[in-house]
Amino acid sequence: MSPITKLDTILKLLAETESLRPYATDTNILYAMYPNDVIGAIKPPDIGKALKQLEDDKFIEHTAWDTYGTTFKGELFHQEGGYQGRLDRQNSESIRVDTLEKRQKVYESNMVLLTWILAVSGFVAACYYGLEIWKYFHSCGN
Repeated sequence: MSPITKLDTILKLLAETESLRPYATDTNILYAMYPNDVIGAIKPPDIGKALKQLEDDKFIEHTAWDTYGTTFKGELFHQEGGYQGRLDRQNSESIRVDTLEKRQKVYESNMVLLTWILAVSGFVAACYYGLEIWKYFHSCGN
């Protein structure tokens, strides 16, 4: 299980069960409360690290009696997809930027091609009219 999945799982657990259990107790009890759930796949040291990270990010709060509950910011973050949602939004933005850069390169190459076509056609037109002027002045002398 990736660290992002662990963080999202614990945040989901705290956010979605808050109406039933306003606060979850410390790491060991949290692990014991949900032995058969997804949380059981997370080892106690990892739960402690995840809780610390969530607390550092201000998504959960740690009370005086070693209990944890989500903050409003944490609930909002959970509703927005959590850490995975944030990562997906960042990836979609970089994909969008890459797409825009590729389009820009295509547009630039098309502009270069059109510029060359205009330059060559201008040169051909200048040669043609120069030749016509030369013919006109040389035919007047005869």
